[in-house]
Amino acid sequence: MVKYTKGQIYVTSIQIAEIYAGLREPERTRTELFFEATLKVPLDEEIGITAGDFIRKYGKLHGVAIADALIAAASVKYHLRLWTLNKRHYPMIPKKQLI
Repeated sequence: MVKYTKGQIYVTSIQIAEIYAGLREPERTRTELFFEATLKVPLDEEIGITAGDFIRKYGKLHGVAIADALIAAASVKYHLRLWTLNKRHYPMIPKKQLI
């Protein structure tokens, strides 16, 4: 289990995959250093169930995809603020929890 600490940056394997999918080779070293400095949030069955509920509730109307739903569910489970440039992808997260 990960101990959650205020002020720390947390990521899931989904964010890591999204970043690496668009990574340019000259950015690789800095990106690896960044991820070494973060704490990883594990995805589990509870997060999967919550993500499924989010997709069922918000998927059609808001276009919530599985990756965003899993990220949101992890954020909700661990009471973490969510840093995103696409706030419209997270209608299930209260605005005060979005950065």
